[in-house]
Amino acid sequence: MPETVFLCFSTDLVEKSVAVPYDVLYNGLVTRAFAIRYHQNAYSYLNLCGHLGIEMDLLENQFWDT
Repeated sequence: MPETVFLCFSTDLVEKSVAVPYDVLYNGLVTRAFAIRYHQNAYSYLNLCGHLGIEMDLLENQFWDT
C-alpha cells in the first residue's frame, strides 16, 4: 500500500497562482512534480515535458501565463 505523505494545506493552493512543488519516485527516478488549483479543483502533475523530457516551469513553480 502506498505511503501517505502530507503535501500542503488546501489553502496553500491558490487559484492560478504559484505551484506547490514536491518530489516523487517515477520510473525508478526522483522526479519533480507540482500541485496547482484551477477552477476551484486541486490538480497534480509531473513537472516533465512529455516531448523534451525537461521541467516545464521557466520561472520557478510558475506554470500560468496571461
